[in-house]
Amino acid sequence: MFSAPSRSRLIAVFVLLGCSALLVLGASAGRLGLFSRSSQAIQPSVTNKTSSARISNVRQLNNGDWEVTLLNQSTKAIYAYTMITSEHPSRKGITTFATAAPVAPGETKAERIPASNLESAASRNTAGTSEIVFSALYLEGGIAEGDAGDAEKLKRTMGGMKEQAKLALQVLRSAVTSGEQDAGRLLDTVESQVASMPVKDESAPLSHEREFGRATMNDRLLEEIKKVRMRKASPGFDVQGQLLALIPYYERLAEKL
Repeated sequence: MFSAPSRSRLIAVFVLLGCSALLVLGASAGRLGLFSRSSQAIQPSVTNKTSSARISNVRQLNNGDWEVTLLNQSTKAIYAYTMITSEHPSRKGITTFATAAPVAPGETKAERIPASNLESAASRNTAGTSEIVFSALYLEGGIAEGDAGDAEKLKRTMGGMKEQAKLALQVLRSAVTSGEQDAGRLLDTVESQVASMPVKDESAPLSHEREFGRATMNDRLLEEIKKVRMRKASPGFDVQGQLLALIPYYERLAEKL
């Protein structure tokens, strides 16, 4: 038989060993991913307010972000869309402008939603759930659909892009037919003309979205000219040929938006 002090010491030893085993088990489980955060993640619900697109898949990525795949089920290309991930206390979302590669009819496009966007929304929800709202989209031909407010914002933004694309075309077409032999002076002229393309329209009501669309086109073209300038010293480099290659993008926006 063990004396009372001996029994107390034995019990303390067993308790210590038990706690150590639990710590080892917890560390191993963490390494093995048995208690990984992703396994406890609740898939967000998805609401689609448009008719021309369908959400075909929602999955969580290894880093915790979510990927939403949309399918264009209309007969026209999608040029822009808005997804809302939080309404309160502030509105959060993602607007994607697919002007370089529109989503053609029957094609899909995957959009990544940062986990932080959804976690902040879920933390304020008693059920711990979050929602992704495919709020609005803009189709070829100037058609916007979905939430009235978001659709109108897309329409104003894309309208500004279309207006500026037409001005960009005039500048580029003039440059490729110019008789200027000095590449540097030609690019200086093009840059000056693009920089002077108006962003604000004093004759029309103030529209931040429209101005943003116009400024986006200006910035894109100035960046493209900068890249051409960096390469103009290469032997046999055709500056006018490079400017000519920029025209189809702005032609498409001027015609399709």
